Amino acid sequence: MATSAKIAGKPPTRSLQFTQQRGFRKALNERVNAYLRDNDIPARDVPAMYLKTAVALAWWLGVYLLLLLGHFPPLVNVVLCVVWAMAIA
Repeated sequence: MATSAKIAGKPPTRSLQFTQQRGFRKALNERVNAYLRDNDIPARDVPAMYLKTAVALAWWLGVYLLLLLGHFPPLVNVVLCVVWAMAIA
Protein backbone atom coordinates (compact mmCIF):
# COMPACT_ATOMS: atom_id res chain seq x y z
CA MET A 1 0.00 0.00 0.00
CA ALA A 2 2.84 2.39 0.70
CA THR A 3 4.09 2.22 -2.89
CA SER A 4 0.67 2.83 -4.40
CA ALA A 5 0.26 5.96 -2.25
CA LYS A 6 3.60 7.30 -3.50
CA ILE A 7 2.66 6.63 -7.12
CA ALA A 8 -0.79 8.20 -6.73
CA GLY A 9 0.78 11.46 -5.53
CA LYS A 10 2.94 11.90 -8.63
CA PRO A 11 1.60 13.20 -11.92
CA PRO A 12 0.95 10.30 -14.32
CA THR A 13 3.15 11.71 -17.10
CA ARG A 14 6.07 14.05 -17.43
CA SER A 15 6.49 16.69 -20.09
CA LEU A 16 8.63 15.49 -22.96
CA GLN A 17 11.72 17.63 -23.46
CA PHE A 18 11.53 17.77 -27.25
CA THR A 19 8.01 19.24 -27.18
CA GLN A 20 9.14 22.44 -25.47
CA GLN A 21 9.69 25.47 -27.71
CA ARG A 22 13.21 26.54 -26.81
CA GLY A 23 16.64 26.75 -28.33
CA PHE A 24 17.11 25.16 -31.72
CA ARG A 25 13.50 24.09 -32.18
CA LYS A 26 12.18 27.58 -31.43
CA ALA A 27 14.59 29.16 -33.93
CA LEU A 28 13.79 26.54 -36.55
CA ASN A 29 10.02 27.00 -36.21
CA GLU A 30 10.36 30.79 -36.41
CA ARG A 31 12.49 30.59 -39.56
CA VAL A 32 10.22 28.07 -41.28
CA ASN A 33 7.10 30.06 -40.43
CA ALA A 34 8.75 33.26 -41.69
CA TYR A 35 9.74 31.55 -44.96
CA LEU A 36 6.22 30.22 -45.51
CA ARG A 37 4.69 33.61 -44.68
CA ASP A 38 7.12 35.58 -46.91
CA ASN A 39 6.57 33.30 -49.91
CA ASP A 40 2.79 32.94 -49.45
CA ILE A 41 3.05 29.16 -49.09
CA PRO A 42 0.33 27.46 -47.06
CA ALA A 43 1.58 25.25 -44.26
CA ARG A 44 -1.16 22.64 -44.72
CA ASP A 45 -3.70 21.32 -47.22
CA VAL A 46 -1.76 21.96 -50.41
CA PRO A 47 -3.84 20.46 -53.26
CA ALA A 48 -0.71 19.42 -55.16
CA MET A 49 0.23 17.08 -52.32
CA TYR A 50 -3.15 15.35 -52.50
CA LEU A 51 -2.63 14.86 -56.24
CA LYS A 52 0.90 13.57 -55.68
CA THR A 53 -0.35 11.09 -53.09
CA ALA A 54 -3.14 9.86 -55.38
CA VAL A 55 -0.72 9.36 -58.28
CA ALA A 56 1.79 7.50 -56.09
CA LEU A 57 -0.90 5.20 -54.67
CA ALA A 58 -2.36 4.53 -58.12
CA TRP A 59 1.13 3.74 -59.48
CA TRP A 60 1.81 1.35 -56.60
CA LEU A 61 -1.58 -0.36 -56.83
CA GLY A 62 -1.48 -0.61 -60.64
CA VAL A 63 1.92 -2.29 -60.72
CA TYR A 64 0.97 -4.55 -57.81
CA LEU A 65 -2.17 -5.72 -59.60
CA LEU A 66 -0.21 -6.29 -62.80
CA LEU A 67 2.25 -8.45 -60.87
CA LEU A 68 -0.50 -10.32 -59.10
CA LEU A 69 -2.95 -10.86 -61.95
CA GLY A 70 -0.91 -10.30 -65.12
CA HIS A 71 0.48 -13.82 -65.73
CA PHE A 72 3.47 -12.30 -67.52
CA PRO A 73 6.72 -14.12 -68.35
CA PRO A 74 9.42 -14.04 -65.65
CA LEU A 75 11.49 -11.30 -67.31
CA VAL A 76 8.51 -8.96 -67.45
CA ASN A 77 7.76 -9.74 -63.81
CA VAL A 78 11.34 -8.78 -62.88
CA VAL A 79 10.90 -5.44 -64.64
CA LEU A 80 7.55 -4.95 -62.91
CA CYS A 81 9.21 -5.71 -59.57
CA VAL A 82 11.76 -2.97 -60.22
CA VAL A 83 8.99 -0.53 -61.16
CA TRP A 84 7.04 -1.54 -58.06
CA ALA A 85 10.12 -0.97 -55.91
CA MET A 86 10.42 2.54 -57.37
CA ALA A 87 6.74 3.12 -56.55
CA ILE A 88 7.37 2.05 -52.96
CA ALA A 89 10.38 4.35 -52.60
